[in-house]
Amino acid sequence: MNSKTKYFHLKVIDLDKILPHEEYDSSRAEPLVANLKKSQILLNPILVTHLEGDRYVQLDGMNRFTAMKLMKVPSILTQVLDYNDQASVDLSTWSHFNKIQKDDFLELISKITGISYKMVGEKYLKRRYISDEGEGFLCAIVFKDGSIYRVAADGELTDKVKLLHKIVDLYKKDITREVIEDDVDLEDITSLYENQKEMRTLVIFPTFTRHQILHIVKNGQLFPGGITRFIIRPRCLDVHYPLEYLKGNEDETVKNCKLENYLSKKTFRIYEESTVYFEP
Repeated sequence: MNSKTKYFHLKVIDLDKILPHEEYDSSRAEPLVANLKKSQILLNPILVTHLEGDRYVQLDGMNRFTAMKLMKVPSILTQVLDYNDQASVDLSTWSHFNKIQKDDFLELISKITGISYKMVGEKYLKRRYISDEGEGFLCAIVFKDGSIYRVAADGELTDKVKLLHKIVDLYKKDITREVIEDDVDLEDITSLYENQKEMRTLVIFPTFTRHQILHIVKNGQLFPGGITRFIIRPRCLDVHYPLEYLKGNEDETVKNCKLENYLSKKTFRIYEESTVYFEP
């Protein structure tokens, strides 16, 4: 095995062996199809972890995964993660800004059967874990006026994920994602609103455990798109892998030999420091 393939855990895997864990975003996946058809290059591998047998779970890259399916390309380049290695994989979450006014948003969520909400203090911004069963935290909402609401629900984890879908469905066509750290305070969020002039509502989601994510996948459910977040060390970017090596009905072994040959000709750099990438 090529040392780069082994070290970075890059592997070509058939799409039908990969189970998604989240919904895809059609507003992103469909334009991506056009870009891939034009460039014939897959820029970055998707992230997966081994489930059991020859099955894997998609962790990141759902829109790339979906685009390849729409193009009927049978396999995809992946970076295979050791999901339980906490030194290499951190679990986090995205939060969602949207433009719905406070009164309108509260009215909308009041119509969702199975949830309750109440106005709370700032300390609830830091309690962001979801229980497997029973009544508990579902998400927090911070409005532009600084008011904070705790949204709660009862039931099994699978029931709570269904309710998260209903909340995200209220604004899913117009989402701005943001990272909210665990030690956030109201002053931090006020500063974020200053940079998001048009936004009126911020929905802060729980951080799910490894067990919870796999439980939902094995149950045949999907998380809403753009909630779960995985921080990977190291993460492989800008591989620029030609789609021609992923097409056709060749065996995975053959396709991975082509991957090893391709990587053997490429140089790479590893950045030890945190890096900020400004998207074009």
